[in-house]
Amino acid sequence: QYDGTNERPVQGWSGGAYAPQNEDQKSYGQITVTKATDLSVNAVYAQMAVDVGPSKVKQTAIDLGIPADTPDLQPYPSIALGPATASVLDMAEGYATLANHGKHGTYTMVKKITRNGTDEIKLPDNTVKQAVSRAAADTTTAMLKSVVQGGTATAAQASGRVAAGQTGTAENDTAAWFAGYTPDLATVVSVMGRDPVTAKHMPLYGALGQTRLN
Repeated sequence: QYDGTNERPVQGWSGGAYAPQNEDQKSYGQITVTKATDLSVNAVYAQMAVDVGPSKVKQTAIDLGIPADTPDLQPYPSIALGPATASVLDMAEGYATLANHGKHGTYTMVKKITRNGTDEIKLPDNTVKQAVSRAAADTTTAMLKSVVQGGTATAAQASGRVAAGQTGTAENDTAAWFAGYTPDLATVVSVMGRDPVTAKHMPLYGALGQTRLN
């Protein structure tokens, strides 16, 4: 259990004061990690990042498939809240690793190559390695299944299909994300607000006729 109070200062971090807001500035008090995952409670995950060690969080993200040179992938408490600017494809690779019980394989856009329409040219083997333990991956999947079953991602429920996933909302609602997977398919969707003239990120308030997209 963790303290899910809005703007609660993280404890044990020597890099300066950090007190993240929860979405809609809600406070939850003592809350289980599973419930905090269901509801995307930032205060809990920022503290967890410090307790585990932000550098370990960063390395785990890299092991799952997020490129090491991803901008803003820095070992700070905020790393658990998604400040890094990973692409949707990178994120899909990371979630696919969880779906594959912790085994990571690099994606490819080419299925096969043929010469003269018949002779198939052998592609390099896509080496798969155990990036995180199966126990860790499957525990994470169990928690992310709860997000779909009764958390912020209930809209992703599919009849007859077991699904796991997580939602994400950028600060000031400039982007809305969903990353999810079944045992054999991982998909990531991101909707981003962008000024059509300046290309600057902008909030999604009012987009698609909705009060907000989150």
